[in-house]
Amino acid sequence: MFKAVTQQFARSGQRSTVQQTNRPAHDRSEARRATVMRNTTLAERFPGVAAVGRVTLRRRLRDQRADPVVVRYYLLSRYISAKRLLDVTRSHWAVENRLHWVLDVHFAEDRNRARKDDAPENLAILRRLALNILRAHPDRKSINLKIRRAGWDETFLMQVLSHMR
Repeated sequence: MFKAVTQQFARSGQRSTVQQTNRPAHDRSEARRATVMRNTTLAERFPGVAAVGRVTLRRRLRDQRADPVVVRYYLLSRYISAKRLLDVTRSHWAVENRLHWVLDVHFAEDRNRARKDDAPENLAILRRLALNILRAHPDRKSINLKIRRAGWDETFLMQVLSHMR
């Protein structure tokens, strides 16, 4: 399938839509180029695939040479624009940044050594519950400060718990 998709892009010509973004941030520049084409040649062999997409990523850290070019291919169950493909592929990392990173940094999830029976799943559920409770509290302070304050101040802890929904 990979070979068929890459061949389809090699022969694509003008039958595809292209969108490009350039975002300098955090001491690096990043250029993403998305191409989407309707599935014509693969439709017979893979009926659920309505379109195929390709995202090419070029990154350069400041004062360093460019990273190798990364090309990713996507099989799409419906046709979307190249701009939408760029948005979807970037938003995937929102989960990593919004949930997993916070759980690891503030709750040390990666250092957790619970292995027996259902302990890992139960602790993961409790960490997510605690994170959701802390986020529901209207105080705009960081999660880390809320955790510390709840540990030091029983009144604040009760206030945080009262915002559970």
